[in-house]
Amino acid sequence: MAAGTYLNGLAKWRAGDRVGGLTEMRRGWTLLHENDCYLCEPFWGMQVALANAAAGQLDTGLEILRELIVWTEQSGQHWLDAELHRCQGELLLRRDPPNASEAEEAFNRAVEIARGQQTKTFELRSALGLARLHIKDGRAAAVSEVLAPVLVDFDTGQDLPEIEEAEKLLRHRH
Repeated sequence: MAAGTYLNGLAKWRAGDRVGGLTEMRRGWTLLHENDCYLCEPFWGMQVALANAAAGQLDTGLEILRELIVWTEQSGQHWLDAELHRCQGELLLRRDPPNASEAEEAFNRAVEIARGQQTKTFELRSALGLARLHIKDGRAAAVSEVLAPVLVDFDTGQDLPEIEEAEKLLRHRH
């Protein structure tokens, strides 16, 4: 029931019912904790953090991500670490674009984790975040350094929006 409540909220959120969806996600997440269910904790929490940020509660989203990163260190549940750091980078960049060093650090950590875990899609997503940051910072020349080595691991026929975006960024930066 707890997972169903959460997932129903996530579905509502994605369908456009932002307030109702987030409320239901939070209720489901609380119920999961009350039932000592932490199996998918990084995923549940990351979605709640992103929903909060999208609802204008950026600091709440960042706080949830910080807590999740600490929690994964304690629990040993590291399967979503790269995505947690990538999302942290995205939110930090939105919160304080002129001071991008914290965001850059989060993206670099995400890339490093993804490489270590050999999670290629997570690595590509993290590299894209870093590339977008470089473009905003006026360091477009660094985009190919970040994206080209990651794209090598993907087939050109693969249908991932991240591949398309990376190729587009590479084409427009030369």
